[in-house]
Parts: sequence; C-alpha cells; structure tokens
Amino acid sequence: MISLLRRAGGDPPGPVRPRCTADGRKGAFTTDGNIPIGVVIGRIGAIVGLSFAIAIGILLVLSGTYWLAGLVALACALPFVALLRFVEYRAERGKLRGSGPTA
Repeated sequence: MISLLRRAGGDPPGPVRPRCTADGRKGAFTTDGNIPIGVVIGRIGAIVGLSFAIAIGILLVLSGTYWLAGLVALACALPFVALLRFVEYRAERGKLRGSGPTA
C-alpha cells in the first residue's frame, strides 16, 4: 500500500505534523484546543445555513414545477459561502481569536 502511495505522488500515512508560518507561529489548521466560541458559532452557522439552502434548492429544482424558487434558494446559499469565507479568513489571520498572535 505504501508503495502505491509513493508511486501516486502521495506521502505514506504517518503522524500529523503541526503547520507553522514562516516566522514560527502556529497556523489556522493546527488543533491547539483554543478555538474561540465566535469562530465555532460562525463555522457551524455557515455550514448549517449553506447545507439547508443547497438542499432546499436542489429539491425544488428537481421537482420541475418550482425550479425558479429552487434557483432563488440556491442563490440564498451565497451569503453563507461569504460568511464561511469571512470566518475562515479572520480565524486564519488571528483576528477572531481572543488575544491575537503570540510570540
């Protein structure tokens, strides 16, 4: 299995290494356990809203009769995509964290 992964260009499974920025600070993808409640609520709200809007939109588009309402529902998913992008961007830069970047 490992030889197949190496032939495909992937790395064999191993321990997860922490990702750090160039100056040694921890990045957004590390799991340090100190995720602020605002980031958690923003992520959950964006994912739930996005999922709901897309599910309703697909259901209405596939019904055939309410395809226009389905397109509106799919368009309603766009603000949730923007919210998710905003929360992830701010969390990555440390602006939604409690104290900001530490040395």
